[in-house]
Order: sequence, then structure tokens, then C-alpha cells
Amino acid sequence: MRDDVEVVHRSYPMSPSLPTGDGLPQREVLRQVGKVGRAAEDYIRPIERLAERDGLRPYVVMDNRLGNTAHVHELLAYATGKGMNAEAWHRAFRAHFGQARSLFDVDSVVALGRELGFDGADVREALVSGKYRQQVRRDHAEALQLGSRGVPFTVIDQRCALAGAQEIQTYLQVVERAWNETHRPAAPQQVCVPWLGPGRPHTRPDRGPGGRGKPAPGPPGRGAEGTAHTAGGRVLTAAAVNRPYVGDITYLPLNGGKFLYPATIIDLSSRRPAGRALAESFNTTCKRETLQGRTTPPDRTRRPPL
Repeated sequence: MRDDVEVVHRSYPMSPSLPTGDGLPQREVLRQVGKVGRAAEDYIRPIERLAERDGLRPYVVMDNRLGNTAHVHELLAYATGKGMNAEAWHRAFRAHFGQARSLFDVDSVVALGRELGFDGADVREALVSGKYRQQVRRDHAEALQLGSRGVPFTVIDQRCALAGAQEIQTYLQVVERAWNETHRPAAPQQVCVPWLGPGRPHTRPDRGPGGRGKPAPGPPGRGAEGTAHTAGGRVLTAAAVNRPYVGDITYLPLNGGKFLYPATIIDLSSRRPAGRALAESFNTTCKRETLQGRTTPPDRTRRPPL
């Protein structure tokens, strides 16, 4: 799996109002947002401890300086265009967090570009002209659309997101989950889905048609012989007897605000009932008994007040 996973860094400039040049001490920036003393320590030190535990030594945060990162983000966009996204970001992180270097003006960023093997004059021209400024803005706008409000913010396969610094094991678990979800073997086509009959919306007593008071997308129901239309718009075709089953569960209102829940399953090929159940609650027991083909009649000694 490792060789098939690509890590791509995107720009998210922080605090564009910070000065260029040497920037400001980290403690001063924290003071400006109301974090001083113990509050500042509790905010920053856990990040340093997490980095050390993951083998990042040194990793300077509290005793570092912060400044305007517009130029270094433009260099990173420049490097990405030349196929060096990962290496450029790694060098920039090491320079800032590992060496506490200033990367907040054109000269320091040009020097970093030379370390990456780029022509210094070409890098300077790109920074002065703002050639990659729009790319940085696009990255930032995309991050905001995905829900980011700070860094780090990691998006995996456009489906999973992790906000804030996480342990390596956490990242690994999410990557593995996303990988397994997109590479799992195709499930067998024998399925059990709602068959509601023509012209009748799916309703539940506590939600109304379609759930939460919205009409169901449909109506689902019976199609041509050996086919059925589901609430999700799928058309199921019977491949053989007992493949697939279709079913439905509905409710019967009783006096006193109670309900009975009848459930049925039929074989789509033969149109014969395959299972049915009647329960006083909408739970897994009702569904399981239906799938097992069991019949659970109501207590005939009492007649529910309809």
C-alpha cells in the first residue's frame, strides 16, 4: 500500500499581517491572542512533546519566531510545478522547525530555493512578480471549502479529514481505513432492500414521508416481471430464485401512541414470500426474524385498540 499512497502538501498561509524579515517571537504572537504564562505553555509544549515522541528532534516551536510566510508559500508552489512538492515542503519544515531559520523575506526564501537546486535568479523573479501567488490563494480557498480553519489539516482521499497535530498511529489508521473502503472486494449481489409497492412513499411515524418531514425519492415499487425499483433509485433484476430478496417494513398506529411493525421479504424471482414478522418495536430482532423466515404472531388473547 505504501507505494500507492501519495502525499501532496498544499498551502494555507497563516497570519498574513505578521511582519517580514525576522518576524516576531512565538511568545509575543501568543501574547497578542491572549495566551501568556501557563496558558501559552499548555498550548505549545504538547506539540513539541508529540514531535519528539515521533522522532522529530529538534522541533522548535515555543522558542521560534513567526513572520509573514507569503514568499515561502510561493516558493513551495514554484517547486510543486517542477515536481518537487514533497522535497520542498520537507526542506521548508526542517529549516523553520528544525533550525529555527527565518523564511519571512525574499532573500531567505531565495536561499532556500538554491538549497533545493533551483536557479536563484529564477526563484527571485517568480517571487517578485507574484507568478505563483494565485496558486497559493487557490490552495487556501480549497482548504476553507473542505472545512479547514487552521493547520495542520489533513484530507485523505477527499473523504476523511484530520484537524490539528495527530500521532502517527492516528494518521495510519485513517489512511488504512480509507484504503480498505476503496479497495475492498465487490460485495455479492444478493441483497435485501426496501420494496414499497407502487405509488406509496416510505414513512416512519416519528419522521414523516422520507424522514425528517421530506418526501421520499421515488416512489419505489415493482417494475417489470423479475425487477424492482428501490427507494434509492436502483433497479434490481432477479438473477435466479432467491437472488435477490426485496422487502419492506411499515407500521400500524395504535391508540395510546404505540405502533406495531409488520415486516415482509419476498423472493424477487418468484414473487413468493420468503419471511415475515410482526413486532412491537422497530429493532434488529424484528429484522432478524424476518430474514430467518420466522413468523411471530401477535398475542391473540388481546386485541389492540385500533
